[in-house]
Amino acid sequence: MALKKFKTEFKDYLKMVKPAFVKDLQQLLDKMEFQFKKGKSIKDMATLVFEYEFDYLDIMCWAADKNFNSISEILPLPSDTNVAKATKKSEWTGFFPEKTFIRFEKHIKKNKNKEFKIREKYDEFKYAAYQQWFASCWKKASKDRKKVAAFVSVHDSDFKTDLNTGKQMLEKDVKIRLLVKKK
Repeated sequence: MALKKFKTEFKDYLKMVKPAFVKDLQQLLDKMEFQFKKGKSIKDMATLVFEYEFDYLDIMCWAADKNFNSISEILPLPSDTNVAKATKKSEWTGFFPEKTFIRFEKHIKKNKNKEFKIREKYDEFKYAAYQQWFASCWKKASKDRKKVAAFVSVHDSDFKTDLNTGKQMLEKDVKIRLLVKKK
Protein backbone atom coordinates (compact mmCIF):
# COMPACT_ATOMS: atom_id res chain seq x y z
CA MET A 1 0.00 0.00 0.00
CA ALA A 2 2.87 2.38 0.77
CA LEU A 3 4.19 2.04 -2.79
CA LYS A 4 0.84 3.19 -4.16
CA LYS A 5 1.04 6.26 -1.91
CA PHE A 6 4.53 7.11 -3.20
CA LYS A 7 3.33 6.75 -6.79
CA THR A 8 0.36 9.03 -6.20
CA GLU A 9 2.56 11.57 -4.44
CA PHE A 10 4.99 11.56 -7.36
CA LYS A 11 2.23 12.04 -9.94
CA ASP A 12 0.74 14.88 -7.88
CA TYR A 13 4.17 16.52 -7.66
CA LEU A 14 4.68 16.33 -11.42
CA LYS A 15 1.24 17.83 -11.97
CA MET A 16 2.03 20.67 -9.54
CA VAL A 17 5.36 21.65 -11.18
CA LYS A 18 4.19 21.19 -14.79
CA PRO A 19 3.08 24.81 -15.40
CA ALA A 20 6.43 26.22 -14.26
CA PHE A 21 8.39 23.68 -16.30
CA VAL A 22 6.29 24.31 -19.43
CA LYS A 23 7.02 28.01 -19.00
CA ASP A 24 10.76 27.27 -18.77
CA LEU A 25 10.60 25.20 -21.95
CA GLN A 26 8.65 27.95 -23.74
CA GLN A 27 11.25 30.53 -22.74
CA LEU A 28 14.01 28.21 -23.88
CA LEU A 29 12.34 27.73 -27.27
CA ASP A 30 11.57 31.42 -27.69
CA LYS A 31 14.99 32.76 -26.73
CA MET A 32 17.51 29.92 -27.23
CA GLU A 33 19.84 31.73 -24.84
CA PHE A 34 22.67 29.24 -24.71
CA GLN A 35 26.26 30.10 -24.01
CA PHE A 36 27.81 28.56 -27.09
CA LYS A 37 31.28 27.08 -27.06
CA LYS A 38 34.05 28.95 -28.85
CA GLY A 39 33.48 29.01 -32.60
CA LYS A 40 29.89 27.72 -32.31
CA SER A 41 26.57 29.52 -32.62
CA ILE A 42 22.86 28.91 -32.97
CA LYS A 43 23.51 28.26 -36.69
CA ASP A 44 25.41 25.09 -35.76
CA MET A 45 22.55 23.73 -33.65
CA ALA A 46 20.75 20.67 -34.99
CA THR A 47 18.93 19.58 -31.83
CA LEU A 48 18.29 20.16 -28.17
CA VAL A 49 19.38 17.43 -25.79
CA PHE A 50 17.75 16.91 -22.40
CA GLU A 51 19.21 14.44 -19.94
CA TYR A 52 18.16 13.75 -16.42
CA GLU A 53 19.77 12.05 -13.47
CA PHE A 54 17.61 9.06 -12.57
CA ASP A 55 17.45 9.28 -8.77
CA TYR A 56 16.94 13.01 -8.29
CA LEU A 57 15.57 13.78 -11.78
CA ASP A 58 17.80 16.83 -12.23
CA ILE A 59 17.44 18.01 -15.83
CA MET A 60 20.26 19.27 -18.00
CA CYS A 61 19.87 20.75 -21.46
CA TRP A 62 22.31 21.72 -24.16
CA ALA A 63 22.46 22.43 -27.86
CA ALA A 64 24.04 19.79 -30.09
CA ASP A 65 25.29 19.87 -33.65
CA LYS A 66 24.48 17.45 -36.50
CA ASN A 67 27.03 14.98 -35.03
CA PHE A 68 25.17 15.10 -31.69
CA ASN A 69 28.16 16.81 -30.07
CA SER A 70 27.53 19.45 -27.45
CA ILE A 71 28.08 22.97 -28.78
CA SER A 72 26.86 24.86 -25.73
CA GLU A 73 27.30 25.02 -22.02
CA ILE A 74 24.86 22.97 -19.95
CA LEU A 75 21.68 24.71 -18.92
CA PRO A 76 20.03 23.30 -15.78
CA LEU A 77 16.24 23.04 -15.81
CA PRO A 78 13.84 23.96 -14.43
CA SER A 79 15.11 27.48 -13.93
CA ASP A 80 13.99 27.20 -10.30
CA THR A 81 16.04 24.08 -9.62
CA ASN A 82 14.97 24.14 -6.03
CA VAL A 83 11.33 23.34 -6.80
CA ALA A 84 11.46 21.00 -3.83
CA LYS A 85 11.56 24.08 -1.56
CA ALA A 86 14.57 23.05 0.48
CA THR A 87 14.75 24.37 3.99
CA LYS A 88 17.65 26.42 5.28
CA LYS A 89 18.88 23.26 7.00
CA SER A 90 19.08 21.41 3.72
CA GLU A 91 21.46 21.44 0.77
CA TRP A 92 18.89 19.65 -1.40
CA THR A 93 18.81 20.92 -4.97
CA GLY A 94 17.26 17.93 -6.72
CA PHE A 95 14.14 18.20 -8.82
CA PHE A 96 12.66 15.20 -7.02
CA PRO A 97 11.01 16.30 -3.77
CA GLU A 98 13.37 15.84 -0.83
CA LYS A 99 10.73 14.74 1.68
CA THR A 100 9.41 12.04 -0.66
CA PHE A 101 12.92 10.82 -1.40
CA ILE A 102 13.81 10.56 2.29
CA ARG A 103 10.53 8.86 3.21
CA PHE A 104 10.94 6.36 0.37
CA GLU A 105 14.48 5.51 1.49
CA LYS A 106 13.22 4.99 5.06
CA HIS A 107 10.47 2.75 3.71
CA ILE A 108 13.10 0.71 1.87
CA LYS A 109 15.18 0.32 5.04
CA LYS A 110 12.14 -0.90 6.98
CA ASN A 111 11.50 -3.50 4.28
CA LYS A 112 15.07 -4.77 3.80
CA ASN A 113 13.95 -8.23 2.66
CA LYS A 114 11.85 -6.70 -0.16
CA GLU A 115 14.17 -3.80 -0.99
CA PHE A 116 15.07 -4.87 -4.52
CA LYS A 117 11.51 -5.64 -5.53
CA ILE A 118 10.09 -2.40 -4.07
CA ARG A 119 12.82 -0.25 -5.62
CA GLU A 120 12.49 -1.98 -8.99
CA LYS A 121 8.71 -1.45 -9.11
CA TYR A 122 8.99 2.17 -8.04
CA ASP A 123 11.84 2.93 -10.44
CA GLU A 124 9.93 1.41 -13.37
CA PHE A 125 6.92 3.51 -12.48
CA LYS A 126 9.02 6.65 -11.91
CA TYR A 127 10.83 6.30 -15.24
CA ALA A 128 7.63 5.81 -17.23
CA ALA A 129 5.73 8.58 -15.42
CA TYR A 130 8.61 11.03 -15.75
CA GLN A 131 9.18 10.34 -19.45
CA GLN A 132 5.46 10.73 -20.09
CA TRP A 133 5.34 13.95 -18.06
CA PHE A 134 8.38 15.38 -19.84
CA ALA A 135 6.90 14.58 -23.26
CA SER A 136 3.58 16.21 -22.33
CA CYS A 137 5.41 19.31 -21.09
CA TRP A 138 7.36 19.47 -24.34
CA LYS A 139 4.22 19.03 -26.44
CA LYS A 140 2.47 21.87 -24.62
CA ALA A 141 5.53 24.15 -24.66
CA SER A 142 6.37 23.58 -28.33
CA LYS A 143 2.81 24.03 -29.60
CA ASP A 144 2.58 26.99 -32.00
CA ARG A 145 6.37 27.43 -31.98
CA LYS A 146 8.99 26.71 -34.61
CA LYS A 147 9.66 22.97 -34.58
CA VAL A 148 13.00 22.10 -33.04
CA ALA A 149 14.51 18.62 -32.92
CA ALA A 150 14.80 17.52 -29.30
CA PHE A 151 15.65 14.34 -27.44
CA VAL A 152 15.36 13.29 -23.80
CA SER A 153 17.01 10.45 -21.93
CA VAL A 154 18.40 9.29 -18.64
CA HIS A 155 21.94 10.66 -18.23
CA ASP A 156 24.50 8.70 -20.28
CA SER A 157 21.91 6.33 -21.74
CA ASP A 158 22.26 5.10 -25.31
CA PHE A 159 18.48 5.31 -25.69
CA LYS A 160 17.02 8.70 -26.59
CA THR A 161 13.35 9.60 -26.95
CA ASP A 162 12.46 11.97 -29.78
CA LEU A 163 10.23 14.54 -28.10
CA ASN A 164 8.45 15.38 -31.35
CA THR A 165 7.51 11.82 -32.30
CA GLY A 166 7.74 9.91 -29.02
CA LYS A 167 9.92 7.34 -30.76
CA GLN A 168 12.75 5.82 -28.72
CA MET A 169 15.99 5.25 -30.59
CA LEU A 170 19.64 4.52 -30.08
CA GLU A 171 22.01 7.48 -30.01
CA LYS A 172 23.77 6.19 -33.13
CA ASP A 173 20.42 6.33 -34.99
CA VAL A 174 19.82 9.88 -33.76
CA LYS A 175 23.21 10.85 -35.21
CA ILE A 176 22.33 9.28 -38.56
CA ARG A 177 18.99 11.09 -38.63
CA LEU A 178 20.60 14.45 -37.83
CA LEU A 179 23.30 13.98 -40.48
CA VAL A 180 20.71 13.11 -43.13
CA LYS A 181 18.49 16.10 -42.17
CA LYS A 182 21.33 18.63 -42.37
CA LYS A 183 22.47 17.70 -45.89
